Amino acid sequence: MSAIQQKFFRAKEAAQMLGIAKSTFWAWHKQGKLPPGTKLSRRCHVWAGEDLQEFVRRQSESGGQS
Repeated sequence: MSAIQQKFFRAKEAAQMLGIAKSTFWAWHKQGKLPPGTKLSRRCHVWAGEDLQEFVRRQSESGGQS
């Protein structure tokens, strides 16, 4: 298991990892395009690196179509 798979990312870091703006990240989250992540508190969500890598893999296989 790689180090990125064991790490959790906040929205800003996850958006940077995906190469999108933070506002796009939250829009996709709201639309259900992204993995749901984990809500740690009222104002803190995190996403597992493994889930984000799986999302990228699925997007690349489908040509970016959701």
